[in-house]
Amino acid sequence: MNKPIGADERCLSPSDFGFHNALVDDKGHLAFLDFEYAGLDDPAKLVSDFFCQPEIPVPLAYHAHFIDRMAQGLALDAAAIARCRLLLNGYRVKWTCIILNDFVPLDSARRAFASEADRATRYLDQLAKANASMAEIEAAIS
Repeated sequence: MNKPIGADERCLSPSDFGFHNALVDDKGHLAFLDFEYAGLDDPAKLVSDFFCQPEIPVPLAYHAHFIDRMAQGLALDAAAIARCRLLLNGYRVKWTCIILNDFVPLDSARRAFASEADRATRYLDQLAKANASMAEIEAAIS
């Protein structure tokens, strides 16, 4: 766990990986969109981002099954599978911080330009999401 993973162990990670950025074609093939923040990362990041993104939450009840499927599809070794399990709560904290980006002046201005939502209402909504996220993390580690 204390050494960097090799380049051959990394995978394409879209970061904002979730059903809200996916389309299914007429043949049932799934395609993911929005690779704005993509990079070559640890598969644990890909798995965790899928469960942590707040737009369309994926129940954690599917976490183990998703890891199993990713392990098959990406031929993950035991260390990668362990990272997928161990790093989830760290990524949950990271995504809680992302939820709070509305309070960063630059992000707030960008969101105000892109949305008609009242800023105070948006702030309250984001605080509620962040509090709920932290409560879930606390429950998971207790």
